[in-house]
Amino acid sequence: MHTALKFQRMSLAACIILAPLSISLYLVTWAGNLRQPLIASAMASPTGNTLHFIGAIAASFFLPLGYLGMSLLGMRRAPWLATISAALSLVGWIPWAALMGLDALAYDITTSGSTPQLVSLWTHFNGDAVMTTYLLIYIIGHLLSAVLIGLMLGRLRLIPAWAAWAFALTSPLTILLFPVHTIVFQDVLKYLICALWIIGAIPAALAMLTHHHLLNQSKNDGRRSFCSHRGNANVQLVKPAAFRTNGSESGLSLQCRQIVMSPDPISFALFFVPFILKGPFLLIYA
Repeated sequence: MHTALKFQRMSLAACIILAPLSISLYLVTWAGNLRQPLIASAMASPTGNTLHFIGAIAASFFLPLGYLGMSLLGMRRAPWLATISAALSLVGWIPWAALMGLDALAYDITTSGSTPQLVSLWTHFNGDAVMTTYLLIYIIGHLLSAVLIGLMLGRLRLIPAWAAWAFALTSPLTILLFPVHTIVFQDVLKYLICALWIIGAIPAALAMLTHHHLLNQSKNDGRRSFCSHRGNANVQLVKPAAFRTNGSESGLSLQCRQIVMSPDPISFALFFVPFILKGPFLLIYA
């Protein structure tokens, strides 16, 4: 295996693990369901606020790439489901960086001295059309992608069934986090979601490292072979299974009827990296 492919696989596996770890750090350092950041930032200690934003910034990078890596695991065996999962993952998690502007503004208001005018400014910023659009895209994309990824990985048996269920259940449990206003229940549910997230991500990261055939092209799949048969050097396009052997010739003399260039999921991932890297800059223009 080429060194670059090993690096790509190891990087995606790291993102798969670091995504739930970073967002867990983000979630557990503030109390409640994080829908009242002005109160949560005031209740948190300086260390808690610092860790909260470290997790938020790290998650803005690891979450899109981690979910994308998990989607790519099914690209060869379930290409459409993997493609839909990857698209929802990117669309759903890219707005995360912009939404962190709400937390940053709340923290700045708390540290500079909260006034009714500043609180009104935060409320207006939270409810304007731009942030509402980001929020709706984020909710639909990341909740659906988690369910589809868990379904796909479990169906293809790339990870154990219990891990697939654990990962898929993070979405409905996240929905339950907001209607209930009891802080104790919210905190318990947050820890449960984080635990299930990590439990589901670890087998997926191991699959990324061990299932080489899921991301790499095999020797006969996606390779250009130019063969001649009795002086005829014409090359045609055929499926890999369509290699034929002339009965009068040895197995070493094969006539190629087709060249198949199978899609490379790694290239698919790298294509979207520039779009993912734009996420943090959304904070500037939000």
